[in-house]
Amino acid sequence: MDTSWKNNICYVVGDKTQSEVLKCLADFVSDPTGADTGSAKELVKVIRTCGDSLKLPLLYPKSNLADVAVFEGISMEAVDAYETVAHPDLEAWCKTFRQELLLARTMMQSS
Repeated sequence: MDTSWKNNICYVVGDKTQSEVLKCLADFVSDPTGADTGSAKELVKVIRTCGDSLKLPLLYPKSNLADVAVFEGISMEAVDAYETVAHPDLEAWCKTFRQELLLARTMMQSS
C-alpha cells in the first residue's frame, strides 16, 4: 500500500471528527490537526499557520449548509459530502416546548 498519503496534513474540527478520521482513514492519515479548534473559523487560523507548506488545494468535504467564506484566500476544493437536515421530530418538540412554556407562564401569573 502506498503510504505517501500519511505525509499529508489532515485538518478536522472537533474530537468526534478526529475520531472518525482516525477510525476510517487510519491507513491514510497519521495525525489530524485542529480537533481542539471547535469551529471552521478557528480552524482557518491553524491552517493559515502552515503558510507556504500548502502546495495543493485542500479537499473540503462539507455539509450542504457549510459556509466556505471563512476559508477565503485558502486554495480548496469544496465538496458537499453530506446533507444537514432537521430532526424529523423537531417541529413536534418545538410545539410541545411552546405549550409547556405557555402553561408555566399561566401558572406563574395565577399564583
